[in-house]
Amino acid sequence: MRPFVAAALLLFLALPGSAQPTAATNHGVNGNTHFGKDGEVTVLMSRGGIKTIDVKSGKALLTSETKMIDVKSGKVIAIFTDNDAEVMGALFSPDATKVVTVSRSGVAVIWDAKTRERLHTLKHGPREIFLRVEFSLDGTKLMTRVRAEAIYGIPTIWDVKTGIKLATINHAGEVSAVALSPDGAKVLTAYTMGKAAIWDAKSGEKLVTLKPTDTGHDRSYAGRAAFSPDGTKVAMACGSNIAAIWDARTGDKLRILKHADDELVAAFTSGYVAYSPDGTKLLTHMDQRVVIWDAKTGAKLHAIKFDRGDVRLAHFSPDGTKIVAALDDGPIANLWDAKTGKKLHDLVHENKVYHAAFSPDSRKLVTFNTKSSFFTVVAMWNVETGEKLSSLNVQMEELPVKPKLKKKKGP
Repeated sequence: MRPFVAAALLLFLALPGSAQPTAATNHGVNGNTHFGKDGEVTVLMSRGGIKTIDVKSGKALLTSETKMIDVKSGKVIAIFTDNDAEVMGALFSPDATKVVTVSRSGVAVIWDAKTRERLHTLKHGPREIFLRVEFSLDGTKLMTRVRAEAIYGIPTIWDVKTGIKLATINHAGEVSAVALSPDGAKVLTAYTMGKAAIWDAKSGEKLVTLKPTDTGHDRSYAGRAAFSPDGTKVAMACGSNIAAIWDARTGDKLRILKHADDELVAAFTSGYVAYSPDGTKLLTHMDQRVVIWDAKTGAKLHAIKFDRGDVRLAHFSPDGTKIVAALDDGPIANLWDAKTGKKLHDLVHENKVYHAAFSPDSRKLVTFNTKSSFFTVVAMWNVETGEKLSSLNVQMEELPVKPKLKKKKGP
């Protein structure tokens, strides 16, 4: 059986440019977590390889389920059932009216979050595996990124309302980093720091090629890339000790962010770069460090070094005042002050933390940690005090297979 995974682990193989799915936080959505206006919090959990029985034939079938769960009560609000047994995870649209599920068989499905109606089926190649899925902030476009046999990481843009494919970005060769602009109008693709371009998301036309950094690192693999909140700049980290900022309209290099020799920003297998919500700061992380930069001047503001374990996740709160970080080999998530670089709280879990989502007002934090293959603990925390507010054990049990009864012979 395939383990029970949350949407935050969609594409979370150690692959170039892989990252958590991204969605708008101004609508109360952070990936697979939705914060409602009345204080309700819902999460999406997916698991493939569930055994069910076909009523007519009596044959055992493998399907998948994605559950929408209320964190406070533990109640299952909705279940999205798919005949595809290889579903990897799910993601809310920015306004939480839709859910997208993706599978290892190269199929993404857009659902109505309220009625659970299947709206669109987005088909890719038969052997293509999803690496990343991302909504534009206005929810009108969806970017999918897959790994095919011959080409790695090429993004495709879809119209969410119609399910129509708008464009497949014709980046020559493999792609190790992608980014969708906040308005969904542009896509950045990169293989190395010196081989990156920005494209029109609707037509697939190349708009601009990013200028080389001329630092000796232009052949280094690109890690994570991100547009600034206003879409006018783009930042990218490479598999060496630099990150860079470009003008998204002209492709001109604006800033080079130089780390110390032992502070690697990104590597072929991972790395992260993200803007603060107001665009004034930039965050990078790789290995055991998180670095905060002044996005305008390129000055290093703070460097946070962990004693052990590589950084699994790190990102800003919606108000830009806090940073949450978690490591690969420890059951602790940390909250940091983004202005001073000082640690505020240790959020102690029982197991590794693999997802963290702030509420829109930055006052609460929801974290996921795995207890076993089919068991996930969803915890809610007070950001100001570090107090655990609630904890919910979520388990996806295997459905029993009903044996087919043999007909008796004779009277």
